[in-house]
Amino acid sequence: YHESAEDRYLSINRGNLYITNYQNEPVTLRPYYWPNNPSDDWGDQIAFEFYGDSQNITFDGLTLEGWQTLFFFGSELATPPLRNITLKNLVARNFKRRGGGSDWATAFLETNYLTEGAIPTFANPATEHYQIENLILSHITIEGVDLGINVGDEVYANVKGMRIDHVNIINPPAAPGDSAADAIALVNCYGALMDHCRIVNIADDGIDCKSWKVAVVNTYVEGTGRNAVKFWNGGELINSILYHVTNINDGAIVFEGGLCRIVNSALLHHTEPQGYAITFYASSQPASDSLEIINSAFGEVMGSYVDTNSFSARNNRYFDVLNSAMIFSDSQIVASDASALNLLPNCSGNAMSTNQFVNPTAGDFSPTAGGEWINHGVSSGVLLPSFDYLGNPRIQDGEVDIGPIEFGSGTGPPSPTPTPTRTPDVSTSTATPTMTQTPAPTIDPSHPYVDVNGDGIVDAEDMLLILKNWHCVGPGR
Repeated sequence: YHESAEDRYLSINRGNLYITNYQNEPVTLRPYYWPNNPSDDWGDQIAFEFYGDSQNITFDGLTLEGWQTLFFFGSELATPPLRNITLKNLVARNFKRRGGGSDWATAFLETNYLTEGAIPTFANPATEHYQIENLILSHITIEGVDLGINVGDEVYANVKGMRIDHVNIINPPAAPGDSAADAIALVNCYGALMDHCRIVNIADDGIDCKSWKVAVVNTYVEGTGRNAVKFWNGGELINSILYHVTNINDGAIVFEGGLCRIVNSALLHHTEPQGYAITFYASSQPASDSLEIINSAFGEVMGSYVDTNSFSARNNRYFDVLNSAMIFSDSQIVASDASALNLLPNCSGNAMSTNQFVNPTAGDFSPTAGGEWINHGVSSGVLLPSFDYLGNPRIQDGEVDIGPIEFGSGTGPPSPTPTPTRTPDVSTSTATPTMTQTPAPTIDPSHPYVDVNGDGIVDAEDMLLILKNWHCVGPGR
């Protein structure tokens, strides 16, 4: 239903709802004030609100433009969670701000900030009462946004079971921000998988996860003002590429403790040359919080600061270290170079190297043919994915390679995400969204879903089973 004049967004308070384009015809939705800005009245800037205990709501195959915030989700602690929400095959662009001012941040998705109810302790995050359960965002392109996905309530439990796959957040270059405009911010969530995402130019953090049981897989991050990837309660970075990131004096990859892994990933070029490549703060629990770094490449960066005595680094490559810095320094892990690193417990096979990527400036992070990274990774005694960044088999010729892409994958290097063409402006005078023709979102068929539980339906339950069986592994675990 449509709210009153004071709240002009479309509020959805029922479930079992599927909103899509008819017979795959391209559809664009715009607000009544297009191409102008929303008013200063709260609600005028929101396209859709889902609030309450509804279930099974899907938006599919639409282009949305002209609002400040497209989706606002939430529920109260006194009610069951909002469940089984899917947003897929969407394009979001041409965001507007309340009153046309600069004080308001644009967002693709935001969740509710609760103001009452028992405050959770998160002693066991899996059993807390969450606002939302089973949220899927799939095959979405978001252009020119401040906060892409903002799950931000830092007091209450927000989302349990979240999959973000093939989501592209593409912006023009920007100056560093104030840690309030992340591409993906997940606070107090449990079980989140980010897969095949692409983030280019965001004012603050690329991915900021104050959550539990989190994995970032086959994801590309470029041009962040602040940290490229940050995990507060453990997490895994797998088959991912971080390029030209972190334009502040801080870590490009930041861990605040927990069980943490970096596997077959690449960090190339820290924009601020005084910042650490990796920072890991685990001084409160140095024996239980662990960091494992496997088959990864670090170049054009400073050294790392790792504060834990539960550490493993195997078969990584370091090259073009800035300012002749030690590759690990100032904390419990100290190593001037790879040879010194290999003398530490649970560390082996690391080496200083040269840049072996084919052409990073053109987006080609494949290893150079005949190079020293091919077949020089390690697979014994470590937990590896069965696929590389391009979705091809991880081990193709004897042993795993260094970095995110196996040599000989055969499908070519990753290419920049195309920007959809803009629909010509069409002014409207009615208080209902207009529908105009625009190019339909392109669906990437290279990453099929898996029916894990065998019920004949690929849904959030399959994603939760994947996360349940995905374990962080540290030294001795």
